[in-house]
Amino acid sequence: GGGSAVTVHRAGAAVRSAGPLAFQFTGWVSLSPSSGPVTGGQAINVSGYGFDPSLGYACAFTNDGQAQGFPLTSDAAVVSGEVLVCAAPALSGHARNATLRVTSSQGSAGAGGDLVPFAGESAAFDYAEVVRGVFPSWGDKLGGARVTVVG
Repeated sequence: GGGSAVTVHRAGAAVRSAGPLAFQFTGWVSLSPSSGPVTGGQAINVSGYGFDPSLGYACAFTNDGQAQGFPLTSDAAVVSGEVLVCAAPALSGHARNATLRVTSSQGSAGAGGDLVPFAGESAAFDYAEVVRGVFPSWGDKLGGARVTVVG
């Protein structure tokens, strides 16, 4: 990605450099979608800037209440300097609210590397039960019918 010109000031005076300097902004700003099924597999697009394809990235899912089943991590793929994609892992505990943080490895790929927080941002990700059907799918208009919800 491109950089931005940098001017260095020391005690109010500009400092000259031997050549041009560049500064790369990094970080992420949003994720979409912000929820997925407890069974996992939901593809999540993380939008931001400064994603370097030479580094490995992962999405780390945590729960501040240290709920059973957390932390969870999945590898993230660099689509461009502005987009990462990761898949939400399956949830094994009872908590449904998670915090997603992007982590990066310094030269080693993905979730197995030495991961560090990427620019410190986080966002909420909610796990939801998936309703697959209702049986029977009809009932009396006056109500009172018993139904079975399949999920």
